Amino acid sequence: LAEKLAEDEQRLQRRACWYVRYLGKWRSLELERVETKHRVLREKLDDLIDHLHEMRAMWSGRRSKLEDEDERERRVRIMDLALQTGDSFEQIKHTLAMFEDAATGAGPSMRRFSEDETEDELHRKIDECVIERLRLSEQKKLQMISSDDEAEREELLLKKCRSLAAAAAAATDSSSDDGDGE
Repeated sequence: LAEKLAEDEQRLQRRACWYVRYLGKWRSLELERVETKHRVLREKLDDLIDHLHEMRAMWSGRRSKLEDEDERERRVRIMDLALQTGDSFEQIKHTLAMFEDAATGAGPSMRRFSEDETEDELHRKIDECVIERLRLSEQKKLQMISSDDEAEREELLLKKCRSLAAAAAAATDSSSDDGDGE
């Protein structure tokens, strides 16, 4: 009985130490997320102010056109992902590029879509994959999953992204075929 109690005490002590380390890591990640979200909100406000200044300059005839819309849309998309996940811009850019490359490799260029709705839908689905991948990184940092689990799940997400892009490309091709037949 004494031996059983000693084993239980050791197990509880190990568990308590693990839990304290886990809470420390979790709290650190949470503080980083909050800091990132504050920074992103400030940058979004700065972008909005800059955009309003550009529009005023355009209206007063001092400027001919706004900045490149594709570049602006991508920046907004990255900031939105940063707000949702709390991860750094660099990490999001890298992960987003990885999933966009997977989607582009599955079929035609993402710019080829004839309907904005299809491209927006594909972007939304890719963003969901990116968010899920970033959550895997968080789980790995919190030691909730192993590196092998992380790599396996990442590969499944990349396959999912490729199939989504192929399906979107097929839908675009069939809708353009329908339009040609009429």
